[in-house]
Amino acid sequence: MYASKAAAASRDACARSLARFPTLRQVEMHMTGLTDDGLAALSALPLEVLWLGPRITDRGMETVGGFSGLRHIDICTHLITDEGVRAIAGLRALKCCG
Repeated sequence: MYASKAAAASRDACARSLARFPTLRQVEMHMTGLTDDGLAALSALPLEVLWLGPRITDRGMETVGGFSGLRHIDICTHLITDEGVRAIAGLRALKCCG
């Protein structure tokens, strides 16, 4: 396994560990290498604040669109297109998007 793939797998494993905390409301993984797969592991959490980093794509934004209570999202990536933005358009509680 390449070093970058191993690092991403490690970050995704961390996300799977965080998913074990059912009341977790804030996750800041903006410069960690978290991928869309790791983000999907968080999909059952009642997240209100989410910081994401450079490996998140439109597919990950579909997961984000399912966080109905999300109030704040900060995304640092160039891999999101208009399709990814449309995926979060229905988040009615969202007050801050950066």
